[in-house]
This record gives sequence, structure tokens and C-alpha cells, in this order.
Amino acid sequence: MHTAAARRHVTVSTLLWGALLLVALAAVATNLGELRQIGHVVRHAAWGWIAVSTALEALFVLNLALFYWSSFRANRAHADLPRFVLLTSASHFVNIVSKTGGLAGIALFVREGQRRGDSTARVTAGYVTTYVMSWASFVVVLLLALLLLYLSGSLTIVEIVAAGIMLAIILAVGGLMVAGLRSEAALLRLYRAAARPLNAAARLLRRPPVIDVATAPESVRDIYDAVSQVKRKPLHYAQPFAHALAVEALSIGMLWTVALAVRGDAGFEVAVAGYAISLLFSMIAITPAGIGFVEASLSVLLVSFGVDRHAAIATALGYRLFEFWIPLLLGAVSLHLLRERGEAPR
Repeated sequence: MHTAAARRHVTVSTLLWGALLLVALAAVATNLGELRQIGHVVRHAAWGWIAVSTALEALFVLNLALFYWSSFRANRAHADLPRFVLLTSASHFVNIVSKTGGLAGIALFVREGQRRGDSTARVTAGYVTTYVMSWASFVVVLLLALLLLYLSGSLTIVEIVAAGIMLAIILAVGGLMVAGLRSEAALLRLYRAAARPLNAAARLLRRPPVIDVATAPESVRDIYDAVSQVKRKPLHYAQPFAHALAVEALSIGMLWTVALAVRGDAGFEVAVAGYAISLLFSMIAITPAGIGFVEASLSVLLVSFGVDRHAAIATALGYRLFEFWIPLLLGAVSLHLLRERGEAPR
């Protein structure tokens, strides 16, 4: 029974990747002339700027670890920086492949908290802090990008609708969180309401409950205490938010330097807009991490700003190498190391 279920799961997951591979092969077969032009652009790239992009990638990995490390320390959870480099990389990989909106990676930190003697609620509070700050920093960049697109006359209805949907989701989730955090009793009701559909889904998958309703009051109390600490000492969270903004800034920097490397005529403001729109499409696309959608939307946006078409495609593909494929590989290696040591849940 379990073997048959596992085979069905593997078949479904490979179908999507197989379909993507077929689409990629078809694209290559029908655009060989275009690919030769793009290859010419890449061969004549300024490798000094590629080296800068590589350095920014290394800073991105370190800063992401510092972001989580400082957030967990602000919530009075144990956090060892070298360990968090490994944990955040593995968590990033899990979040990419699971398509859960950035929530699946918490399992790795819960296991780490158990090793360190931290309660699940305290670990959750640290993870939620990074989650909220990541969204807040993205909203800042998205609004800035929309402003730049509007001022340049390049804002289209597709980008307006996509941004509107994303902002509506953010405001709805944020409104629920604010309502729940106004009092411990309200937070407990929200916690139990969230537990019902999650635990129902776990039962359908023959898994243990995601949220233990019996320990809900204790968990909510710890989370509420962590939130109260934010209210009492907001300056303690200035460092995590600075790292959250640095995540966005380093990503924009990678896109900009890749564009400079392939001699794409793109200013820093174009990189800001391109990064925000590409990230937006990666969130709402049905493929893992928006594969295909991000590259296409970013290329079109760069062309709309006057970048040569072949340089725009080369920029999009090169940026995705640094922004998606390298972190994906590093995350897979990190997760493998954690599993080898028995420090990652199944």
C-alpha cells in the first residue's frame, strides 16, 4: 500500500519536470538561431562583472543565514551562525521544491530547536519573524518597482493585476495576523481555526496532526510572549529587518551585474523593476519557483526598457543561474549533509 502510494507520488512529481523538459527541448529545437545569437552574447561577456555577481552570490548566502540567525536570537532562541548557514540553505531548497509559500522549511528549524532545547513555539516565533519581514521587505521593493515602471511609462495591465493580487493576499494575511495578535484569546481562536484544515489534510495523507490542539494554549502563550517582546523592544528587530532588505538589495545587485556582464543597457532602476516583477511571477506561477514564467517575464520587461533582445534573454538566464540554480544546488547539498547526520526530518 505504502509502496504504491510512493510510486504514485514519484510519478506525479516527475510528470511536471518531464513536461518542463519537453517544453525546454521544443524551445531549443525551434529557436536554434536565437540561441546562437545568445551564445555569441555570452561568449563576449565581461567576466569581471560575472566575478562581481559571484561575490554577491556568496554575500547573499551569508546574509540569508545572518537574517535567520538574528531573527531567532531576537526571539530568544538558540542560534549558532555556522549551523544557520547550513540550515537556511537547506530550508531555502525545501521551500523551493515544496511550493508551500516558504513555510515547509520550518521543519528543519523545529528539529534544530529540539536539539537545542527550545520550544516549538519559540522556534515558530523566530521563523514567523523572518517570514513577515521577508514579505515586508518585498512589498517595499515591489512598490518602488511599480513606481519606477509608472514613471518610465512601462507599466502594463498584466503587472498591475499580478501586483494587485499579491498585495491583496499580503493585506488579508496581515490583517488576520494583526487581529489575532491583539489579544492572547483571539490568537488562540485563530490558531485553532488554522489547525482544523491543516490537520484534516494530514489525516487524508495518513500523517500525524500538523498542530497539536491539546498543547495549543501553551504554544499560543509562547508566541504571544514573543510578539509582546517585539512590542516592548522593537529595536531588537532592526538588525533582522536590515538583513531582510539586504536580501532584496543583493538580489537586485546580481541582476544588475549580470546585465552589465552581457552588455545589456540596463540601469539600476531597471534592475529593481526587473527583480520585483520576476519575483512576483515566481510566486504566482504554477511551476516550481516560476520556471519558465520568470525567465520570459524578465526578458520581456528588459526589452521594454530598451535592452537588446538577445542581451535581455542572456541576462534573464544568467540571473536565474545565480538566483535559483546555484542556491538550489547548495540547498540540496546542505539538506543531504543534515540527513546524513540524522538532523533533518523525513
